This record gives sequence, C-alpha cells and structure tokens, in this order.
Amino acid sequence: GGAVIGDRVVWTLADVTDQLATERRFRTLFDASADGILLVRDNLVLEANGSALRMFGAASLDDLFGKHVLELSDPAMDAPGPMAELDRALSRIEATGSAFIEWRHRALDGRLFPVEATFAKVSLEGKATYLVAVRDVSERDRARRELADAKERLDRAQQATATGSFEIAPHDLREVVWSRGLFLLMGHAPDGPMPAARDVLGEIPGQFRRRVKRAFRLVVRGRAQSPVEFRYRHPDGRERVLRVTLDYRPDARVVVGVVQDVTERSLARAEIGRVNQELKAANRELETARDAALSSARAKSQFLATMSHELRTPLNAVLGMTSILLDNALDDESRTVAETIRSSGET
Repeated sequence: GGAVIGDRVVWTLADVTDQLATERRFRTLFDASADGILLVRDNLVLEANGSALRMFGAASLDDLFGKHVLELSDPAMDAPGPMAELDRALSRIEATGSAFIEWRHRALDGRLFPVEATFAKVSLEGKATYLVAVRDVSERDRARRELADAKERLDRAQQATATGSFEIAPHDLREVVWSRGLFLLMGHAPDGPMPAARDVLGEIPGQFRRRVKRAFRLVVRGRAQSPVEFRYRHPDGRERVLRVTLDYRPDARVVVGVVQDVTERSLARAEIGRVNQELKAANRELETARDAALSSARAKSQFLATMSHELRTPLNAVLGMTSILLDNALDDESRTVAETIRSSGET
C-alpha cells in the first residue's frame, strides 16, 4: 500500500506469496469437500461451497448469500431447547475453538434434512467468522430408524416364540450383547445391567455347562455344531430347558447365538417316551394273552378231536351190533328199543 508523506509517496511492499498459496489451497479444499461448508458472520451466510449449494438446492451462491441461518433451518429448531443447545455449542467454540451439534436444516424448496454440523471460529478481514461444515445424515438417520424398527420386530417375534439372541466376542467374554427377548428368557429385567457370560454359565449345571463350552469352542474353530440343549436355573429358582444354536461370524469376530425355551417340548417328549414305554408294555401283555388264547384254542380243538375219535369208535360198534340185533326176530318192545339206539347213534 502507499501513503503521501509531505511531497513524497511512500509505498510499503510485502511478500504475500505464501499467503496466496495458502488461500489457493484453502479454496481447493473448500470447493472439493464432500461436506457442505458455509462461512457465516453475524448469523448471515457469506460463502458456500458446491456441496452446500447442492444440499440446500441453490443454483448459485446468490441464492444463499446474506440469508440468516434460521431461514435455512427447520422452524422447529427456533425453540428454547434447540437454541439453548446452539448457544452451548457457540460457548464451546469460544473455549476450545470448535464445536459439534446435530441440527435440522431446510432447503430452499422447503425440504427438511438432518445434519451434523461442526463449527470452527476463524478471523476473516479482522472479523469473527464461523466456518461451518455440514454433513447431511438423512441416510444415517433412515438406517437408524430401520434398525430400530427391525429390532422392535425382532423383540416382538422373540417374545412371541420364547426365543432370545446374543452376540459375544470369543476373545473377551465380557463383550456380550443380549436381545430384549434373551433378558426375558433368562429371567432378567430388560432394563437391568447386562449379565456377565461367566455368571450365566454358573447357572447351568456342570454336565450341560461342559456341552455348551465345547460347542462354543468348536464353532469358533469353524466346525458347525448341532443345537445344544441344557438345563438353566432362573434367578428365581425355576429350572428351564433351553436350546442354543451357535454361529461364528469371522468377519465381525463374534459368535451369534439363538436361544429357545424348549421346556414344554422337552416335557412333552419325556411324556411321549413314557407313554411309548407303557404302550410297549401293554403290547407285550396283549401278545402274551393272545399266545395263551391261541394255545388254549389249539388244546380245545385237540381235545374235541380226540374225544370225538374216542366216542365214535365204541359207538360204531354199538350201532353195528344194533343193526345185527334188528336183523333177528324181536318182539315189538325190543325192536323199538333197538331202533331208538340206532337212530340216536346216527344223529
């Protein structure tokens, strides 16, 4: 810059090569950023990069220049709660130089979208200015809602089917996550602390505990395992029969388990086994009775056949003698008796 001193003009020269290079680098980063970047002073927009223009649906900077930040916000944010959070963020900027806040902006066409906004305080032209990096998190929030909906559906399904699930890190049994269904299944309050895996194993009788541990070790080694049934003692003392199916996810390095209460099924299976044994015993008794009846029938037939033979032989002799007797001269009374004997024997 120059100045007139007396009859002379005095010029002051400064090397701004580095400053210009820095400004060019800043401009390159500013324009290339995938996040929207706004320069805000006195709550008015001074500058915006291409990502910010697209985010707000602006054709050029002229559409955003000079707009108050609340004009670009969801009207619901202009309320005591959100504004207090914004004030706290600005206070953090004064203390640390930057701050983070979640906000809802409004595009020029009225569309609302959630953002993560990072504030940094800079000095431009000697005036306090805020550099605001804005990231549209609509997809993240949509994914969160879908995840919450899926979790709610899973909880309802697990509660209806008496099942639960968990994820556990094989290298650290303290890193375990239970579903709400598993809390209910294992007799713990869903809003209570997460029980440690070792404490849960302690409620499983020894022989069943060894089965579960062995299946866990084998599935981590990549060997598929059949579901394991075990007895589990609830904190209230009730004993249930549970069935766990394990699956190792090497990409996430976690074991996923699905647990189902099969107490009624186990009792029904035991009852079916008992009834089957009774049926087998009854069948054996029936077979014995049948064999005895057949043997008795055979003996009766044999007896009748024998008796028929034993009776027929002397009877034939009697009939033969009666015929001979009738061939002789008999008085009327004797003949009547003889004929009665023959007719009775032939009947």
